[in-house]
Parts: sequence; C-alpha cells; structure tokens
Amino acid sequence: MQPLQPGVTYIFGPFTGSHGLPPDAIGIVGNVTVVNFTGAGYLSLFPGGAPDPGTSSINFGPPFASSGWANAFTLGFGTGSNAGKVSIRLSNNAITSHVILDVTAYLQ
Repeated sequence: MQPLQPGVTYIFGPFTGSHGLPPDAIGIVGNVTVVNFTGAGYLSLFPGGAPDPGTSSINFGPPFASSGWANAFTLGFGTGSNAGKVSIRLSNNAITSHVILDVTAYLQ
C-alpha cells in the first residue's frame, strides 16, 4: 500500500454491512496507529465527507517512526452518500505515513 500524502483527505468505507458491522451502525471505536512516517505531524479522523475539524486524533514524531505511534478513538460515520464511511487526513507539512485502523467495537 502507498503511504498517505500530506494535506489530502481520504475517505474509506463503507464499513457498515461488512467486516462484521451491522448496516445500522453509526460509528466505530478502535485504535489508530501511524507507522513509517517521515517526520513529525498529526493525523485527523472524522466522519466521511465532513469538513476537517482542524483537530488531531494522534500526534507523532521522531524517534519512533519505525515502530509507530498509537491512540484510541471513537468516530462517527458520515451521512448521505458518505454513510458508513470515515475520513482520514494527514497534516500538511511535507511528510507521509502509513496508517492502521483497528476496529474493536461499533456504535448503534
């Protein structure tokens, strides 16, 4: 997989109706891990298609780029054409990163 690029909002999903989540789930709970990042930055998680909230879900930086940084999250899904989807945005400061989302529960 290619790393996320800086300043780009990616929309993933839908998660609902697959991966063990029911079609009427409204969000997920889990752990986000950034690995192989190329510098200090932050990552934002927010409902699919919603405006970037301008807040970070995880902040990261050297010296642990090869081992990764992790943080727990609770995240609602987007609505309308983005129902069941989530957005991920890497800070816009000329870095790249791989991201792992581990979903541990869903919200109804």
